[in-house]
Amino acid sequence: MTSPTRTAAPALTRQLTVARLLTFLTLAGVVLIAVRPPLDSDMFWHLRAGQWQWENASLLRVDPFAHTASTAETWINHGAPVQVVMYGLYAYLGNFGLILYVVACALGGMAFVLAVTPGGPFTRFLAIILTTLAAQSLWVARPLMISFLLSGLLYFWLRRWQQGALPHLWIAVPLMIAWVNLHGTGVSGFILLVLATLGEGAHWLFTAAAPALRERSTVPFPKRTAHLTAVGLLSAAGGALLNPYGVDFLYYPFFTVNMEAARALINEWAAPALSDPKTWPFFLLLALLPALMVATRERLTWQNAVLVGLSAAAALTRARLIPTFALIAAPVLALHLDPLVERLGVNWERPVRHPAEGLINTAIVLVVLGVLGLHTTSALRSRPLLQAEHFPVDAARALRTQAPPPLLFNGYNWGGYLMWAAPDYQVYIDGRADLHGDRLIFRSLHIEDAGEGWQQMLAEDGINTVLVAGDTGLAAALQNEPGWEPLYSDEQAVVYTRTVPLE
Repeated sequence: MTSPTRTAAPALTRQLTVARLLTFLTLAGVVLIAVRPPLDSDMFWHLRAGQWQWENASLLRVDPFAHTASTAETWINHGAPVQVVMYGLYAYLGNFGLILYVVACALGGMAFVLAVTPGGPFTRFLAIILTTLAAQSLWVARPLMISFLLSGLLYFWLRRWQQGALPHLWIAVPLMIAWVNLHGTGVSGFILLVLATLGEGAHWLFTAAAPALRERSTVPFPKRTAHLTAVGLLSAAGGALLNPYGVDFLYYPFFTVNMEAARALINEWAAPALSDPKTWPFFLLLALLPALMVATRERLTWQNAVLVGLSAAAALTRARLIPTFALIAAPVLALHLDPLVERLGVNWERPVRHPAEGLINTAIVLVVLGVLGLHTTSALRSRPLLQAEHFPVDAARALRTQAPPPLLFNGYNWGGYLMWAAPDYQVYIDGRADLHGDRLIFRSLHIEDAGEGWQQMLAEDGINTVLVAGDTGLAAALQNEPGWEPLYSDEQAVVYTRTVPLE
């Protein structure tokens, strides 16, 4: 009689077919790509805002972190609830909590897309990994990741509705209202709805209305286009009314994207550059899609053509929109990739035929899990060194320990970090371009370059302490400027204070 212990293991390994292994590898690949040290410069001010709200149990609506910001004006804090979650994860789990947050949002968004991606398991594996590589350029520890997760969910519902699995899309309305309250770029959800509406409209026009007009018959009513239009309008109305900031909250992303300084200083608001390696998977995807269409001679539906074409055009103007394009592209890429994969003649769905095959598949899973563990450990261990490489860790410590007099002048890229690392000092400027505006941003750059009249500008702004990169014009000018003395310097940053502080 065979004992249960001898039959249990083969029974388990027989369940791990090649198809299931490929699904596991797809999701594990997303996780592997998503794991990275949490180092984004804007992450720090989001953590600081989350900490303030956590400790004060209140929504942060007026900026307390920059001495150049007006305390009389409402600050549209466009990710307040997520900031609290991020800070809570960091408070209890440290940097691993931030990695976990990014991975959960990235994996959730791609898993929703995987669920509506056609083709066999190997086709889906290729399509999801390729589009993941394109999307990951903006996978950072910021509230932005919640928008990626919700984009995947909305696109999942949209594709299911297009396939006839959902009778309507009214469920998108509460999602959009929640999205707007969670993060200001809920507008990307509205963009997705608009593109889908245009796609349905094009389908109705060219496959129903135009033939009816040619045949001089009754033009059918565009029910699907009208339904999507109603969903979008109701979502916009609900989002505008049911958030703490009103209509201004919906306008905020458009204000930021139209700022001259934002386009000049923030890579994600500018057009993607081929010189940036992070954008290479995006450009590869752009080239691969039409090549596959030609190779397979599969025609695009009007819905897919509009969604992919217009989202690609938008991503070419703003790198911030690349992840949305990647989500949209995944099912379409798989649709045109699958005929080529089928030519390989491999039956990916076949059951496990031999116990050794099941054991090999199990071993692959264990190895991948081990690699994920090692990769996560490496990301955590490398973070302190990378943080010291990119941010003025020691200079911030000098602020805390030597306590020079306020007010502080700092460079744009380090403001968010200083808010977090030297919380007793209000910063001059930071990564919140929408809060500071073009005038202050360009003024800070002029001062940092030691442009004409920089001494007067510092005096006008009441600056007693300067912390800037050591290779800036201001750092060089302060070496010989009367009335200033060095407090701290290293190869990365310098700190100068006035010998007689301004009152």
